[in-house]
Amino acid sequence: MKKFRNHYERNIFRFFSKKTIRVMKLTLFLSMLTVFQLWASETYSQMTKLTLNLENIRIADALREIEDQSEFYFLYSPKLIDVEKRVNISAEKEPIKNILTGIFGKDVKFIVYDRQVILTPETKSELPSELQQQKITGKVTDNSGAPLPGVSVLVKGTTIGATTDIDGN
Repeated sequence: MKKFRNHYERNIFRFFSKKTIRVMKLTLFLSMLTVFQLWASETYSQMTKLTLNLENIRIADALREIEDQSEFYFLYSPKLIDVEKRVNISAEKEPIKNILTGIFGKDVKFIVYDRQVILTPETKSELPSELQQQKITGKVTDNSGAPLPGVSVLVKGTTIGATTDIDGN
């Protein structure tokens, strides 16, 4: 037992040599440096607060006014987003996300990347009611003109479909 204890004491001092302690300090320093580099910092869009008081103004003009007051730049297609609609905007030191939510509501989605704001229309998950009420008929045949029973027919881009009967209808 005494022999084991002496061996352990000698090796424990070898393990905690100056070189090992130096490596441990360096590892701790690099770990802390990495953690501090990952610390989140606020971006321009989070820090910028705008004050606007606009009445009965087109959305396009309101966006231009925001661009003039700040460093934001809007990307959108007037074909997809109604920028001719008139709105009233009253904001006192508000972030851009709150202002855009007030202007567009749930009709338009927006993504803010630092100084760029991308506007896209809110997509509907289902087909418009005009397309849902259309009745489509037809006959599925092979190359020789014989009807094909049990063929699945789907509306392109959806999961809406039907299966043909014994006569290919």
